[in-house]
Amino acid sequence: MSQQNIRFPIILKPDRGERGWQVEKIRSEEELSRYLAKGVDQLLLQEFIPHRLEYGIMYARLPGRRKGRITSLVIEEQLSVTGDGTSTIRVISDNQNSRPH
Repeated sequence: MSQQNIRFPIILKPDRGERGWQVEKIRSEEELSRYLAKGVDQLLLQEFIPHRLEYGIMYARLPGRRKGRITSLVIEEQLSVTGDGTSTIRVISDNQNSRPH
C-alpha cells in the first residue's frame, strides 16, 4: 500500500468470488489483520473511491490468449424499498408479486 500511496479505507476481496462474497471495506490495520486471518489466499486490494455510482465490468480471457472481451457492464444499485406509509414490507411485496407483468 505504501509503495502505491494507497491509504485506508481500502476494499479487499477474493480474487475468485461472486456477488460481493467476502468483499469488505477495510478502515484500519486492525480490520486488515482480522480480514487476513480468515485465510483467503489470493486477494484483490482496491483503493476505496467514495462515489455514489458503481459500475461492474466483467472481462473474460481464455488461457493462452492475448486478448479477452468484456462480457457485461452493469450499474450497481443499492436495494431500496418505497412504501405507502402504512403497509408492511410483506404486504407491499405480496401485492407487487401478484400484479401481472
